[in-house]
Amino acid sequence: MHKLILHINMYDIVIASSPIGFSNQTMNYPIKTKNCTINFIFKVFYSLKSKGKAGIIIPRSILIKEKYRLSRSFFLKKCNIYKIVDFDYEDNIISYSIRLRY
Repeated sequence: MHKLILHINMYDIVIASSPIGFSNQTMNYPIKTKNCTINFIFKVFYSLKSKGKAGIIIPRSILIKEKYRLSRSFFLKKCNIYKIVDFDYEDNIISYSIRLRY
């Protein structure tokens, strides 16, 4: 693999918010993208144990924009998406929260 995946299949649970400026220069994931959020989700995905769970806050754009369709399809096939929560803009939270079960 590549040097940024340091903890493959190591965690039972990951709770995270997508980072701003996450380095994506050395990523070697199945879907090539320069989007730091998608690359971060891959990092979380590969860090989970086989029955691991993740809760990740991500920008709404990841779930609705056509350019991320391939990434969404990958995660839909590989993960059991338990819940997607759309937080209201009026609450000043402009993200989705997703829970992945691998």
